[in-house]
Amino acid sequence: MLHSQQLEYSLRRAVHGTHNALRLLRSLGRPTSKRIEFEAHDVLVLLDPAWTVDLSRELQRARAAGAEVWVVVNDLIPIVHPELAPEGSPILMDKWLRRVLPHTSAMLGISRTVADELRVHLARIADSVPRIDYFYLGAGLDGDELESLRLAEVERACDSSGGTVYLIVGTLEPRKNHPLILDAFDRLWAEGVNTRLVIFGRLGWRSDALARRIRTHREFGRRLFWFEAGSDMELDYAYRHVTALVVASRCEGFGLPLVEAMQYGLPVLASDIPVFREIGSDYPMYFDLEEPGRLEATIERFDEAITAGMTVRQAPRRWLTWAESARMLLDKVTREAGEELQSSTKRS
Repeated sequence: MLHSQQLEYSLRRAVHGTHNALRLLRSLGRPTSKRIEFEAHDVLVLLDPAWTVDLSRELQRARAAGAEVWVVVNDLIPIVHPELAPEGSPILMDKWLRRVLPHTSAMLGISRTVADELRVHLARIADSVPRIDYFYLGAGLDGDELESLRLAEVERACDSSGGTVYLIVGTLEPRKNHPLILDAFDRLWAEGVNTRLVIFGRLGWRSDALARRIRTHREFGRRLFWFEAGSDMELDYAYRHVTALVVASRCEGFGLPLVEAMQYGLPVLASDIPVFREIGSDYPMYFDLEEPGRLEATIERFDEAITAGMTVRQAPRRWLTWAESARMLLDKVTREAGEELQSSTKRS
């Protein structure tokens, strides 16, 4: 595994190095952008990890001018669960963290779970750990999107007149645990349960075998559907018309589909992992990933409730909009910067 990671890391470095060189060549002859001049009490926020770009000099320049540097961390999955990440990414992320850490004033996880994992990891690799806090991402589909090339197909897939319809939303990749869900539905279909499974999500890494399994499945196009590039309009329709969302992730940094489903009042069957408990609280119906057959039993119990005439739709639960999420982030970093300014003023 380690040799594979190192080989993939080397290949990724070579590819990104080539892209960066081409970008530099294309920029020659263009008017140069004015260099940002940092000042005391400025706040520089790195919203996304630039794993293959060394920003050390710029971060050092910002800190030397008295600016604060905040780093947003989406998750530590490549480091904590390297077997679930693209090969090479664990090394890339580790090197990135070690590069930015000496110049970082504070870090923000996108959930309390990420912040807690970050504290534990940095305590192992660093002598000094910066301030660590968290904020939450926003949610909400683009209501202005009016085009849909396959809405009729989505409507047919989500038709629950003949039975229940379950939805999966997310990239096909190992941590999302699609095979576990498909295994459960294979057993349900074998038992004669009339239910459908609809998948929204592009093909990701280490999932070619899963993609072949879906496309060659005997129920594909009948009771099993896969929309690789679904639009917001199509996903909105699915959230409004399916029976429930199923999320079986082994780990996550946040859990956007869970939040989106809660906004619609759509029931959620979720794996019992810390971040889902944090984000979803008592909203989802949880199942234990370590208990064989637990998801299947949860679906059967849910179907029985529907057959008995019980109302399964829940009251929509409000979540942050994207604008409110941005405000939460800004409040965190500016409050800290303001406190630092007050402290330095008192000392002087």
